[in-house]
Amino acid sequence: MSDQRTKKGAEQEIIETKVSVAASALIKKISQEIPLPLGGEFAPQSVGVDAAVRRSAWTVARVPMSLENRSVEIRGPADLQVASAGLSCGADVFVADMEIDPSGSWGAGVRQAVSLASMDRVSGEDGHTVLTIRPRPLLQVDEKFADVAAEVSAGIVDLVLYSVAHQMSADSDSKLFFYLPDVNQRSAAIAWNRVLDLVAESLELSGNQIYVSVEVSSAAGLIKVEEILWELRRYVVALNARYVDDVVGARPTSGAVQLEAGGKISRQELSEIVEICNRRGAQAVCGVRNDIPLRVGNGNVKVSLSRAVPRSRELSRIG
Repeated sequence: MSDQRTKKGAEQEIIETKVSVAASALIKKISQEIPLPLGGEFAPQSVGVDAAVRRSAWTVARVPMSLENRSVEIRGPADLQVASAGLSCGADVFVADMEIDPSGSWGAGVRQAVSLASMDRVSGEDGHTVLTIRPRPLLQVDEKFADVAAEVSAGIVDLVLYSVAHQMSADSDSKLFFYLPDVNQRSAAIAWNRVLDLVAESLELSGNQIYVSVEVSSAAGLIKVEEILWELRRYVVALNARYVDDVVGARPTSGAVQLEAGGKISRQELSEIVEICNRRGAQAVCGVRNDIPLRVGNGNVKVSLSRAVPRSRELSRIG
């Protein structure tokens, strides 16, 4: 038994070393090719509504079978014990949030990515919970990579680390699922799309291996939904209006919905956003504070919790 553990530990160390080297090189490449205003904000869009995008006929990526029944979704930190519980609780989707529980060092980040990727070997198969990685924001500066390169994006570090680990531990045609946070401007969607393109090209991924859901948390972002979906159309399958309060209709007479990042949106505008998602082939998922999604269809908002874990909709660290 001791020899087996030693052998397993040695194999794990080899994988982690390979992931570290490959991910480090790819992070440097992407950071050089995609300059970002790290620690700041994207420049305001000089162009408003893109009439050409809104008039033309296009749809986003086809929703994979594993996400077609997206009735119950939970989110928790990327802690390995929590992730293990999340993947065995019967929900449709478990979102491992790198922002809730970021690893403290580069080595810890590599080990976390490798461990999550090993859990994900059956993610998304029939009857299994889909593991989705929510990287940190694209403009957040990463600290743990400082010994390898200058300032780099925390979002790029998280997405690349998991992608590289996943490809080294899973079948060559297995799928990657990501939740892109706070995509409130078209420029943010363009930047994320370039990151995804470089990851797919560098790891030789096919066009149906990366699937993303985008979180929009501002009224300005929701107004530009169509442009955001257009820029990410090769990868995006769902839109999540993060932390929309009271959309369920607890106060049906309320004329507006308050958004987490500021601003309000009318229920008529929300209905129009749902119609845009339906027309473009994207799932419309409105997030609430307890992170159970509200499935939206045909302009009506309803909650489907038939298989929810009772009152454990956001997991916390175990122990």
